[in-house]
Amino acid sequence: MKNISKILVALMLSVGVFSSCDDLLSVDSDRFISADDHNMNAANDTLYSMFGVFSQLQKLADSYVLLGELRADLMDVTDSADVYLKEIYNHNVSPGNPYVNLKAYYAVINNCNYILHKIDTTQIIKGEKAMLKTYAAAKAIRAWTYMQIALNFDKATYYEVPILSIDEAFATYPEYTMEELAPRLIADLEPYRTVPYPDFAEGVIPVRFILGDLYLWSGTYANSSHFYELAATEYHQLMKEEFFVVRDRSSYATTNNAFTGVYSAYSLFNSPQIMGVIISSNQYGNDYKMDTLVQNLSLTASQKSIDYWMEQRYIHNATVDTLGDLRMKVSALKVSSYDQTSITHANSGRYTLVKLMDLNYSNDRNSTKQTPVYRVSQLYLRYAEALNRLGKPNAAMAVLKYGMTSATLANRRFIPGKEMIPDVRETIIPSKLDPLVDSVRYDTTYSAPAYMDFSDMRFNVNIGVHARGCGNTQMDTTYYRIPAIAYSATSAQDSVLYVEDMIQKELALEMAFEGNRFHDLMRFAIRRNDNAYLADIVSAKYPDAAAMRSRLLDRTNWYLKK
Repeated sequence: MKNISKILVALMLSVGVFSSCDDLLSVDSDRFISADDHNMNAANDTLYSMFGVFSQLQKLADSYVLLGELRADLMDVTDSADVYLKEIYNHNVSPGNPYVNLKAYYAVINNCNYILHKIDTTQIIKGEKAMLKTYAAAKAIRAWTYMQIALNFDKATYYEVPILSIDEAFATYPEYTMEELAPRLIADLEPYRTVPYPDFAEGVIPVRFILGDLYLWSGTYANSSHFYELAATEYHQLMKEEFFVVRDRSSYATTNNAFTGVYSAYSLFNSPQIMGVIISSNQYGNDYKMDTLVQNLSLTASQKSIDYWMEQRYIHNATVDTLGDLRMKVSALKVSSYDQTSITHANSGRYTLVKLMDLNYSNDRNSTKQTPVYRVSQLYLRYAEALNRLGKPNAAMAVLKYGMTSATLANRRFIPGKEMIPDVRETIIPSKLDPLVDSVRYDTTYSAPAYMDFSDMRFNVNIGVHARGCGNTQMDTTYYRIPAIAYSATSAQDSVLYVEDMIQKELALEMAFEGNRFHDLMRFAIRRNDNAYLADIVSAKYPDAAAMRSRLLDRTNWYLKK
């Protein structure tokens, strides 16, 4: 608590608003004005204040990616890495590690608190409460930042007023774990789930996505289907309101049913895919390092991540297929050979994390950088995670393999009637649900729960998430096939665990190096009450896997020391 008080004292000097758009990314500007003398009663006031939040938020970009990936299984360090990167990699972070700056997290929160404390949400501009949009955006960013603190440091010091005095800095504030924090953040965000995005939407984190994550974590701790249904509802509503769809299927070219060696691999960061982003720059004294760390090969892909992609089967049609997930092409390329015509497996070597260069590479050191926080594919994978824990493993698998469309929902080969409404048993034997032996069976007598309604024709373009890298996965007779579909409680739970493992692997294939991996593994392990689930997966990349596994079996070692 003493260390937190020192941080809060320092934050007194950082809260305020900018007086010019030129200071969008400047956190050391001398153009701050006194927080006590300023009330936000004009649109420009709130706009400049949000720029101040974004300028603080950019300091979290490096930390977000490194803490989420280096501690997990998909990213490695090389000999070029500095001692601080190696500390994160080895789960042994020193207090002075520059990539782990707790003050930066609380600076974001304090600036959000300032806006929430000063803003006038009742003022009408052009017939609407325009400032309410900024208010909701500040709430969302604050909630997301609190989540990062709790997930990385175990507990977050929670306060809702801006720290503007010594007395406030040294006041006593409660500390909450993620389990304790989630219901408070949910209550704080729920009234603003339907507020539209503000004009500066590019840097805004969707309220519904954060609410879905908070419900998902609440379900994880409480083992409650109620929270999983709330999570699925929030994710689905976001899809429906914005018509977010999974698209951009990468593909190999063929001639006469043979691969030509030519391929097209879509960027995983196509504009429609990004839903929330941290915008960064090296201007004004800020130091964004991720692009440099990638270019100088301080960071590389782990062999395990390469194996994940290489083990996948790309399907052109029922008779033409090959090994290799094309998402590897836009994620990691072997340094010794930039061969763009085929994916070649190597037992060792260094890889350029081209995914992180996709948005962040420029010869201009002062150019704007972007760190995605939420993407559409991630939205669908979290949705699948919630569906699966609602006892709908086939529906969850459909998100990965077939895509959520009205045709998918009506196909009883893909989703049995017991996972729809009404909840009744099929009159056919379970084996008849096997797509390998059963003919196509469409059933329009079942209706879907509200959170499984994809009847709008605009969802007809949805593809399975796995198809983004593996072609026509709907033709794959082996991919993610549940071993047995039965109705006993035991076998149903086996199916849920099986599909959850598949979702975990799909998260690795789709979301590698983006900052989510360690926390995703934490969530699966906590849900199963099985520390070995995380320990086994993560330790496999280390030379001394046994020692790291032993360390990670202790859950307290999942968190950084304050």
